[in-house]
Amino acid sequence: MESEIKLRLNNREQAEYIQNDDWFEDFAPHEPEVLSMRTTYLDTPDADLRKNQVMLRMREEGDVQVVTCKIGTMKGEDGFYQHLEWNLTLDEALNERIREEGLQDVFMDMADGDGDDELNAALRPYRTVNLVPVVEAAFERTAYDALFGESLLEIVFDVGQFIVDGKPSEPICEVEIELKEGDVTDLLDFGRLFQTHFDLKPENLSKYQRALALLP
Repeated sequence: MESEIKLRLNNREQAEYIQNDDWFEDFAPHEPEVLSMRTTYLDTPDADLRKNQVMLRMREEGDVQVVTCKIGTMKGEDGFYQHLEWNLTLDEALNERIREEGLQDVFMDMADGDGDDELNAALRPYRTVNLVPVVEAAFERTAYDALFGESLLEIVFDVGQFIVDGKPSEPICEVEIELKEGDVTDLLDFGRLFQTHFDLKPENLSKYQRALALLP
């Protein structure tokens, strides 16, 4: 189960201001990892996945390609999200298998996540259906590890744009706080402190939901 908080940012300058703030540096004192990311969201031609609250994406994370499936609502409550998630990092051998067997079968067989039954139930009805790109997003991610209470959190700043029909569209500018290890209570407590300290608003739509709203 993935648990995270999403908060809106106004622009890149605000993201940089927060990262240089002494209060923030007390929780995240180490240098961040910075990656260029490009995400392609996939679905069947009839949008079967999103009709069933399934998100499937392929993302380039620097030099690494990762396929992710999430199940559950893509809308948050006060910026808080929880959903099942599976990930598969691709290499040459897996790409060859995907070409031969299809993405859905390989993903169900190899993905690392929260449970095979839910994943199979979500993808198996569409295992022979061709997937098509729906919308894209390109952004720079700056990721920090942070300790709070008894938990390890990851705080990421995403700044970039959605891409619709191959053209840049609305901006992406948000911060995500994800629980990596520990207690979800620590995540919620830190999220409230972070939001209050920097006077931020919750983001109650996932990137995918926001991207879908841009489609003609």
